[in-house]
Amino acid sequence: MPIWSRTQTRYLAASPESVWDVLSTPGLWPAFDDDIQTFTPVDTPALVGPEGPRTLRRGERVKVVPRARVRGMVHGLTAPPAILTSVVTDQELTWFQKQPGGGTTQTWQLTPEGKGTLLTRSVKVEGPLAPVLGPAFGEALSHDLGAVVARLSHMVTMPPDAARLPLVVIAGGSGQLGQKLAHALMARGRRVVVLTRHMNTRAAYPQIEWDGATTAGDWTRVFRDGAGVDVVNLCGSRIGAKGPQAAATLVSSRINPTRVLVRAAQESGARVAHWVQASGLVPQTDADSPAVTESSVVDPWGEAVPGMTDLVHRWEDAAADAPTDHLVYLRTGTVLDREFEAFRALAALATTGAGGATAGGKQWVPWIHVEDWLRLALSGLDAEPGARLPSGPVVAAAPFPVMNRELMRSLRTKLAPGGLGLPIPAGLLKLGAGLLRKDAGLLIGSTLPASAVVPVSGFAFTHPRLDSALDDLLN
Repeated sequence: MPIWSRTQTRYLAASPESVWDVLSTPGLWPAFDDDIQTFTPVDTPALVGPEGPRTLRRGERVKVVPRARVRGMVHGLTAPPAILTSVVTDQELTWFQKQPGGGTTQTWQLTPEGKGTLLTRSVKVEGPLAPVLGPAFGEALSHDLGAVVARLSHMVTMPPDAARLPLVVIAGGSGQLGQKLAHALMARGRRVVVLTRHMNTRAAYPQIEWDGATTAGDWTRVFRDGAGVDVVNLCGSRIGAKGPQAAATLVSSRINPTRVLVRAAQESGARVAHWVQASGLVPQTDADSPAVTESSVVDPWGEAVPGMTDLVHRWEDAAADAPTDHLVYLRTGTVLDREFEAFRALAALATTGAGGATAGGKQWVPWIHVEDWLRLALSGLDAEPGARLPSGPVVAAAPFPVMNRELMRSLRTKLAPGGLGLPIPAGLLKLGAGLLRKDAGLLIGSTLPASAVVPVSGFAFTHPRLDSALDDLLN
C-alpha cells in the first residue's frame, strides 16, 4: 500500500508534563501549530483540557481542519471527523482521519530529555491516493516543527535561568536559516529578536523593523538590554543570480548592514558577549584544488563565481571592529534542508530522471545538514552543551564531503525510478543557467572542506555522512 510520511523531532526546554498540558487542550492547537485552523472535539467541544471538567479520551471524534486556504476549506467541508486512537498522558496523542482508500495519521510523542522534552511529530498518509494526498494534505500538516516548538515556548513553563542570559539579536533573521535559528534558541528558553526589513505577522519570533542602512530608528535599543546582547548577523541576498546589478546587490546586502550593525553596537557602549558572523566558502574551478581549512588563503584567480573571494573578504572585514571578545566567522557551504529551494531543485532532478552527475561530477560539495549548521551557530553563542567554537573563522561543513556525482547518485538511489538519472554536461548547464540569469559556478565549482577547528571544539555532528543526512531529510 502506498505511504507518504514525514517525521520531525525537536527539543524544548520544558517538562513533558508542561508540554502535555498544552497539547491536550484542543482550543490551543491553532495558537501553537500554524498548520492547524481547527482542532475541536465534535461531541462535547467545550472546556476540554487539564483546566476543564474533562480531558481528551481515546476513541472520541475531533474535527481537524488544516490552515491551508483552499485545501483547508475543501477538507473542512468534505472530510469526516478524525478519531483519537491513542491518548497517553504526558507521552502520546494520535489521531486518524479516513480518506478514500486509506487515511491520515498524525502522532505526537513526548520523550524526556534531560530537563526538557524531545517532541516528535509524525504525519503518515496511507492508501491508493497517498502519492497525491501526501503532498496535498500531509505536507500541509507537517511544516517546520521548529516553529511549533518556538510558539510552545511561550505557552509552557520554561527554565527561569535562560531568561537571564543575553538577548540574542539576529540581523537578517527572516531568511530560512535565521528563522530556524530563532526557533531553536527560543526552544532553549533564550530571548530572541529578529531585525528585519519586512515584518511577518505569522512569525513565531519577536521582530523589530530596520532598514539595514542607518542607525536611525528604534531598533538600536536592542543593544541596551539589561542582561547583555549576543549578535548573529545573517544579512545578505541569496547567492546565485548573475549580472552587474546582482553582483552589486550581493555586496550591498552584506557589507552595508554589517557596518551599520557594528556601528550601532559601538555607539550604544555595549559589549557584545558573542558575535556570530555569516560568511561563505569560495568554490574553485579546479576540482583538484587543496582542501580548505580555516587558515587557507583562497586565490581569486581560481574562483568559480567571479567576485566571490573579494565579497567574502569584505564581508568579514566589515565585522572585524565589532565590540566583542568572541567573534566567529561561520563560513558556510551548502546547507541541506528539504524546505530549501536548492535541495528541492536537486531532489526534483533526481525524481524526474535528470539527476545524473553535473558537469562531470568531480567537483566537491561542501554540504552540511541544517540541524548541524544550527548547532554550530549555537556553539558560536556558547548555547550548545559540550561545544564551544573559538573566535575566528570556522568552516561550517560536514566532515565527510562528497563529489557531485556521489551526491546525485545518493539522491537517485532514494528518489529516482530504478535509480536512473541522465547526466547534465557543463555546456548545457551553463546555457540553462544563462537563460535563467543564474551563475552556473555554484554547481560547477568545487570546494573540499576540512575544518581544523570544529574537531577540537567538542562539537559532534549528528549527520556526518551524506546518507544519514538524506535519510533524515527524505524520511
